[in-house]
Amino acid sequence: MFALVAATGYAKEGMCDFLHLVDGIYYQYIDGAAYVSRGAHYGYEDEIIWENNNYSGSLVIPEKVGGYTVVGILKAAFDRCVDLTSITFPSTIKSIGEEAFYGLSGLTELTIPATIESIGDGAFKYSGVKKLTIADSEKPLKMGKGGTGNESMFSFQKVSGLEEIYIGRPIEITSGDKDLFYSCNIKKVTIGSAVTEITDGWFSGCTLLQQFTATDKLKRIGSRCFKNCKALADFTADGLEEIGNEAFTQCEKLSKITLSPKLTTIGEDAFYGTSSLTELTIPASVTEIGNSAFVYSGLKKLTFADGDNILNMGGKGSESMFSYKKVESLEEVYIGRNIKLTSGDGDLFYSHRGLKRVTFGDACTEVPDGWFSQCTGLEKANLGRNITRIGKRAFKNCEQLISCLGYNKIISIDDEAFVSCKLITYWDLSKWSVETIGKDAFDGNAALTTLILPATLKSIADNAFYSCTALKSITCMAVVPPTCGQKVFRYLDTKQCNLYVPEGCVDAYKAADTWKEFFNIETSLNSLENKVSVTTDSYSINGQRTNSNHRGLTIQRTSNGQTRKVITK
Repeated sequence: MFALVAATGYAKEGMCDFLHLVDGIYYQYIDGAAYVSRGAHYGYEDEIIWENNNYSGSLVIPEKVGGYTVVGILKAAFDRCVDLTSITFPSTIKSIGEEAFYGLSGLTELTIPATIESIGDGAFKYSGVKKLTIADSEKPLKMGKGGTGNESMFSFQKVSGLEEIYIGRPIEITSGDKDLFYSCNIKKVTIGSAVTEITDGWFSGCTLLQQFTATDKLKRIGSRCFKNCKALADFTADGLEEIGNEAFTQCEKLSKITLSPKLTTIGEDAFYGTSSLTELTIPASVTEIGNSAFVYSGLKKLTFADGDNILNMGGKGSESMFSYKKVESLEEVYIGRNIKLTSGDGDLFYSHRGLKRVTFGDACTEVPDGWFSQCTGLEKANLGRNITRIGKRAFKNCEQLISCLGYNKIISIDDEAFVSCKLITYWDLSKWSVETIGKDAFDGNAALTTLILPATLKSIADNAFYSCTALKSITCMAVVPPTCGQKVFRYLDTKQCNLYVPEGCVDAYKAADTWKEFFNIETSLNSLENKVSVTTDSYSINGQRTNSNHRGLTIQRTSNGQTRKVITK
């Protein structure tokens, strides 16, 4: 037997001579320091055969052994110690090696001391850690990801039991694709005050994550950071300055989020698919919002806070981020500052059938081209006091629009601005300072019976009131008859419609092109209110026009812009 052993090269028995077993823990002494190691013995031709240590219960690592300071844990030091339930580190340890805690199924809680500077790849793979605490420190912790693609050391398949994390210091990923906690079963994350940034994809795919809490020191969350965190309902980070692309994509349970007054940037698709998010206020500090930031969200009320800075916002093609098919639930918008679209065709709220009310703040200077075109459900528009222009197609085909409140700085109404606003019966522009009315501006206002034009009006372009056949009264307060293009009042019965003009101007209007076609031109500015008839239309709660025999709740809308609810028995 001895001869056989000698012939096969087994030269030594027992552990390797570079290992030191002290109080049941293996160490290696390297460069004047001690490192926790795994056991090993010599095999064939002095090959080192590494062993799985049989540590169990609670393990306390001392600061010194054999006169050496314990400064690190080597690769796989606790590999598959399934009966080990806790580890207490000394303050002297600075590094944890690759796969150091691999397969520790009995280790459910672990605290990484602030003194540790680096953790190797795959350090926690297949461990049983449920609660992980990374202690507070200003110094970054360097951590290897431990996988390729989407398989990080903390991924769903790697640490399946991990539920709660406290991160008290910055973390630098030294390998892998940054998705540190990708697809974990984490339910709760707390971020300490030393952490100012969470990089791309950290919690992407954590479908069970419910609560995220950070201090106001957290300034940035990277791209895809919470993508597909479908259970995330409680999010607090009051100091954010930047939200990356797809940051909250498909966070289906996120119903409320308060954005920081220091926030400047919201990335592309940032709130894509946040179907439970019904209200959101965009702070005045935000200067950039990326393409499709709110596509398929559940927003009902959106507020762009008052501010002087221009907001640059992206949009895609003719179906912008707020179109009917993209944010179907949106009903009310407040726009407190000027918005500049950086992509797309400019029709920001194009074809949004659910939008019912829009209000502009006093910092806004125009209603841009096409913004509310095809918003067939829009009922009221309140324009800010400093609006000077209503752009082309701004309210085109807003078939339910019954009120548009404007102020005296409005100078121009551009082409097709109010085409087919079929429910408006009364247009009083006398409080506006309109000088020009563009082509087809009010074409198809089929219910319009009363029109008052301001004293500032200088010109009316072709077909401006085309097919406004219900007109019974036009009052033009301009002393000099405004010049008119072709077919301004096409199809209007000028024998049945009265034209009222300022004192002493009747002859001028009778001699002016287009105006001279009216048979009844009178002076009417001394008592304008007596000349303007106010009509009332009634609707059911479903928006259907009703007659005088209707019983129950009725919504009455007057031609001078007033609305009231009555019950008819």
